[in-house]
Amino acid sequence: MKDRLPSSIHEEKNIEGMSRRRFTSTLLATGFSLGTATAVSSKSVAGAKRDEVPVVVAHRMSDDPDKVTEPVEKNVPARWYDNLTKARREYQKFLEGKEIANYTISDDDVFSAWVSAGTLDEQEPYIEIEVIDAEVLPLGYTESEGVPVRIESVDAPEIREDEKENYEEENVVEPESIGRQGGLSVEDSDGASGTLGTPVHDGDDVYFFTCEHIGANMRGPINDPIRTGGGFSEGDTAYTGFGTEIGEVVETSCSDDIAVIEPNNDYTPEFSIFGETDPITGRVYEDGLADMESSDEEVQKYGQTTGHTSGVVKNHSGTVVPYAGVCGTLRTNQLQWGEEDDSDDGDSGSPVYTDEYTDDDEILIAGGVDGAWPDFYIPGDYVFGTAAYEIHNEYDYYYGNPDES
Repeated sequence: MKDRLPSSIHEEKNIEGMSRRRFTSTLLATGFSLGTATAVSSKSVAGAKRDEVPVVVAHRMSDDPDKVTEPVEKNVPARWYDNLTKARREYQKFLEGKEIANYTISDDDVFSAWVSAGTLDEQEPYIEIEVIDAEVLPLGYTESEGVPVRIESVDAPEIREDEKENYEEENVVEPESIGRQGGLSVEDSDGASGTLGTPVHDGDDVYFFTCEHIGANMRGPINDPIRTGGGFSEGDTAYTGFGTEIGEVVETSCSDDIAVIEPNNDYTPEFSIFGETDPITGRVYEDGLADMESSDEEVQKYGQTTGHTSGVVKNHSGTVVPYAGVCGTLRTNQLQWGEEDDSDDGDSGSPVYTDEYTDDDEILIAGGVDGAWPDFYIPGDYVFGTAAYEIHNEYDYYYGNPDES
């Protein structure tokens, strides 16, 4: 078991002569994440110490005109990454229907499942399953195929009765200001509001970005968390907080909770975050978030209701079952961080970011905020949202100003 990952790589003969496709397939089969397998170089793998493996922790805008981004690599302990790989595989089996500790992902009382990276030197990676209003069985930790599994009970959602201050009122952006940053307000045609995330681009066009669920009805007939309709759809018009058209929604996903907005009315997406002077230059990858989690590193966010908050990365990859009804119940590739008070209604779509793996004057996007639905608290003491690596892997959108690459 010891050093299994690096040994299997270093024993590969003529690694420098392998085709890129074969090399990538070898890394994927060995247990590397998609981001690492598609971007790390054979030279990096061959040059790592035998008790380490190189992983791709982020992608930054490239100075090479033939590339959009370039990977940022870091060597991590091989045994830790081996255990992380096992936890990810067991978690995937759970998502596909395998029973763990008397629970399946389709059970009504299962709210979420997470892959926890643990710590590099004390706690090995494990799976965490949260259940609502259920007697925790078994108590503490159990195991599944040698992977530690933690079962935890969380309270059911409660009706929200408080209202919080809208932070943009203190930092008003005048209607004639056509540049719009991540962290500023966005509304639907009915005036339901959320927060703009950081812009994205596909190499040719730049778009505004936020949550699909803004404006959705998340409240069932007896105040239970059932989504009965609404949210952004393709062809809808998005507005600024001043009721001025900002663009047309051109792509949405309810499962990943994203809305992509093509700018119009001379509004321009800016690759920066309100209150921050540093530009956005890229995204953090799955292995980077795992590395940050293992070291108790923090991410930050700016939203329309709670403003600037920050918190420790708690889980880097997970699945949440936030409500029943429209759009299914599973939301995968979620980032978990901070505490419940770090987000509230109106923060949906907020950019979550870090300066880890960058120079001091750059920002990388870690994900967004999905977990602040109208009238409901989030079960569990944390914020969650779709990770940036999922947005790139699934939709091929990039972060960072393409004009500066």
